[in-house]
Amino acid sequence: MRPDLGLPTIARFIFKEERAKDFTFDSRPIMEMAFESIDEVMISVEEFDDALVDAYILVDGIHVVNASDYTTTN
Repeated sequence: MRPDLGLPTIARFIFKEERAKDFTFDSRPIMEMAFESIDEVMISVEEFDDALVDAYILVDGIHVVNASDYTTTN
């Protein structure tokens, strides 16, 4: 069990160029959001799946996880 450092989980979503305007204010393909947990990020990844190129998750401010490597069973 890893300690809870109390830091938010940060997700960096990379959208397809043609879909970026649907998710970002300035149509840039990259957007970052804070979440409570990886599981919350993965819900968004599943919802945005058809618009995403990739997504990265920063956990505890030090660990970077690629969303495609993460499963909800982790």
